[in-house]
Amino acid sequence: MLDWNDYTNNLFTYKELNIKDMLGININNVKCDIEYYPLDRTYRIWLFENTSNCIISYHLENGEVMGTRIPYGTAGSVPFLTLQSELAKLIFNQIGIHLEQSGNKTVNENLIEGKLIATEKHLEDLKTIAFKLLKIQ
Repeated sequence: MLDWNDYTNNLFTYKELNIKDMLGININNVKCDIEYYPLDRTYRIWLFENTSNCIISYHLENGEVMGTRIPYGTAGSVPFLTLQSELAKLIFNQIGIHLEQSGNKTVNENLIEGKLIATEKHLEDLKTIAFKLLKIQ
């Protein structure tokens, strides 16, 4: 977790930041939100962290990951990244392909797999019950 020495005028930069760690799941409680804005046909990617006294909104500035402290109840965050719709779809598609090839599954895929396993177990139980009933007769 960052301490107050890492802030300068409400703006800070990570020292020796490993971008993979920064964008990994649950690193430093950083959350990601992606929103589509139909008026300008852009996707905006927000990276933020909720702390006890403020929200830290992350954004790119001159190639560096920067964060701004924003008190709760106020506006002023800047998206981490804004992409035109066509470019965003291309990038998201390639990320999806890469994740799939790496063995990562979406929440829906895990849910479907869990339902299939449960159904398979249920059918095995029904088969066992059916054979027992046939033996009784």
